[in-house]
Amino acid sequence: MVTLWCIGGYPETNSSLVINNMRKEYDAFDRRIAYAFFLLLFTIIAVIGLIFRIVLLAPPFAVSAYLITVGHRGRFSEPDGILVSYFAVIVITTAFHITIGTGPISLYLTTIAVSAIITFTRYSHPPAIALAIFSYIVHSDIAFVGSSLIVVALLVVSDFLIHRIAK
Repeated sequence: MVTLWCIGGYPETNSSLVINNMRKEYDAFDRRIAYAFFLLLFTIIAVIGLIFRIVLLAPPFAVSAYLITVGHRGRFSEPDGILVSYFAVIVITTAFHITIGTGPISLYLTTIAVSAIITFTRYSHPPAIALAIFSYIVHSDIAFVGSSLIVVALLVVSDFLIHRIAK
């Protein structure tokens, strides 16, 4: 068995154990900070939902906030994916509400269109599908678009700040 000198100059028979334990402590600290950021973002999103009287918009945005903070820059939390997918939801939903109405056919077409965008482009952010569905519960295009734009801006700015802090 080979004895290696590790951090701090203490001999260890398994240096990866020491490094892994240090990494676990660091990850736990990072996760606590990330979770605190998530709670802050969720609180802001909930307040925005209350102001616009659209409480049900909080769940898809809360998932996005979680992905941005705890799953930072993961597969589904890229800032461009969030922007494009949510803007697609806003545009498609508004267009269908104006042209087709707010019935089930419009809901199904919106869900299919949004899921196609996040499936066949590089802008993959699955909570966008939930936002598309929740938009039909709201029945107020102005409140939906206004609150969605504010929260998307909040998410993008938060992602930028978290990315700067994490460096």
